[in-house]
Parts: sequence; structure tokens; C-alpha cells
Amino acid sequence: MWLLKTSSQQMWQKVNFLQTGDEEELLRSQMWKDVANYIQNTLKITEFKGEEVLLMAGIKATNANSLEPSGVSGTGLYPLYPLMNSYCYCNTMYSIDKVTKKMEVRAQRAILAGQEITTRYIVPTMEQPARMNSIWQAWGFICSCERCSDNTELGSMFSAVVCRQEDCSGGYMLPGQPCMLWCKWICDQCEYTVGEREIIDMLDMYKHMIDTTNLTDADQCEKLLVLLQEHLHPGHAYMLRIATQLLQIYSRTKPATRPVLDRQMQLAMDILQVTSLIDPGMTPRRGGILKHLVDVMVSKANMDSSKGVIDKDTLKKKLRTALVLMKEMMQCLKFDTVIANNVNGYL
Repeated sequence: MWLLKTSSQQMWQKVNFLQTGDEEELLRSQMWKDVANYIQNTLKITEFKGEEVLLMAGIKATNANSLEPSGVSGTGLYPLYPLMNSYCYCNTMYSIDKVTKKMEVRAQRAILAGQEITTRYIVPTMEQPARMNSIWQAWGFICSCERCSDNTELGSMFSAVVCRQEDCSGGYMLPGQPCMLWCKWICDQCEYTVGEREIIDMLDMYKHMIDTTNLTDADQCEKLLVLLQEHLHPGHAYMLRIATQLLQIYSRTKPATRPVLDRQMQLAMDILQVTSLIDPGMTPRRGGILKHLVDVMVSKANMDSSKGVIDKDTLKKKLRTALVLMKEMMQCLKFDTVIANNVNGYL
């Protein structure tokens, strides 16, 4: 980045316009002081001042994008991209070309005239309070988008935890004051209240249960899903993580029996129901789920036809429905060939 100072003044100005993050934290960092010392005293690049080293470090840490989706370990800085505001409920998505490393930002759903064009700095599958805390720690702001300002997350209950009060039936703990750090969580039925620390501790325990489970074994995943249903809403992020893992396992099961196909369809529909609320539009993630759904629909239709359960007209109708979903799937995956060729990996 520093070489732009002499090679391209215009680009240098664009880079310097970007936010630098927590400057005080950078000043306290011994690592960057050592880097500046190495550049000036070992490499003998004395014109690269220590202040500029810290400036470039802050800009990179705050604004750079990971290049791992394009097959490269590292980050890239795209000066225009960070100028878009980050909303967890955004209307665009980006991809980075595997060869050219060029970034393309595209609308993932309709953007009306005059409407702000927004992006998202983190994945949409992160729950609260981890999502808000991560954004605050990394970028120093609190997202107040439609999703984050609604404690039900647009009706998805993506972060809802089962109320632990003995006399409460069917209640879920939700943030009492969305968009506020360390707020109380309140049951939507009995109004029982707990601190955020208690919610984090519970979620850490459930995450440990997931991490210590063999997620390549369908039976263990199914048992874990049943167990966590006693503690989390069916639409919670952790539940979707296990459901997604199960969907991948069953898609590789050969031969695919009718019960396995039925379970795949149920899992795909459950995932779609939630992701359509928290991350609507023509996203690669939606395309990946639709790929599973189309495969199951076609397999079930052919299986029923071969057994005489349905006639030819019904078969054609089911296949036409699958074709409609396939077209949508192709549209979702159209601009990201890496994901299109590795759908399971993206899910």
C-alpha cells in the first residue's frame, strides 16, 4: 500500500480516506513497532515512517477482505468497497474472482431507487449476542439494521434460547434491548430476565457439545439435534448448523432410501424457511440449498413413478416444479463458479 504514495497519488488518497480503526490500540502494539523498526533499520527504508506503518496496519485491519474464498491465503484491499455501510440485513453480496482477484458487488435482491446500497462485513449465519459483539470489537459500531433492531430477527428467532424457568411453557429468551451491548435477555412469555453473560455461558456450553460431536455421523447429529431442541429455538443458528451438516451427510448416502429423501427435503425446507428471512435474495447459499432440494424432488418423483405411485402426468408436473427451482438455483450460483462447483463446502 505504501508504494502507492509514489506510484499512484490518486489511489494513495483513496486508501488514506479509509478508517484506521483503534489508533490507540495500534500505538500500544509492540508487533507493529517492531515491524516499523525492521523496515527502517534493517531494510533501510527510512522514508517509510513509523506513523505510516501504523496507519497502513490500521487501514488493512479495518478494511481488507479475506481472499480465502478465491483460493488464496491472505487479504486484499478494495478501497471503494469499505465505503458502503455494513448492515447484517443488507441488499448486496460480493465475490472475488479466483484468477484476477477482481471484486464484483451485485444486488442480491431488488434495490429501489434512492435506497441505500449496503453490504455486510460478517457472515449472516452468526447469532446474537456474538454477532453484535464481534462487530463492535472489530469495527467499533453497533449494527442497527432491520434484523438487528428486531429481537426476533425478522421473525426467524435465529438467536432465541428456551426459557429455563420451571413454570414457563413455550417461552424464549430474547434481547430485551436490541442494539445495546450487554443488555438483559427477557422471556417473551413469562418475562423472566437474565444477563447477557448467562446467555453467552449457555451458548458456549451448547457450542462445546456441537464441537465434541462427530458431525460426520448422521445418528449422532440427529441425537444432538433432539437434545438441543430442549434448549434452543428450532430456528436458532446452532440448530441450522447441525441441520446443514445432516443435509450434506444424507446427500452422500447411497442408495438413497425414501426415508432419507424425506428427511433431506424436511431439512432443506427448514433451512430455507429461516435463511429466507435473515438473508433473502438470490444468494449462493440459497442456491446451494436449492440444489439439494431439486435433487431430492427429482429422485422422489422418479422413485414414485417407477413404483406406480404416481402417473405420468403427475410425474411431469413434479419435474416441472423441480425445473423452476433449478432455474432459480442456477441464477443464485450464476456469478460464483467456485461455490457452484462446491455447493456442500459453501453450506
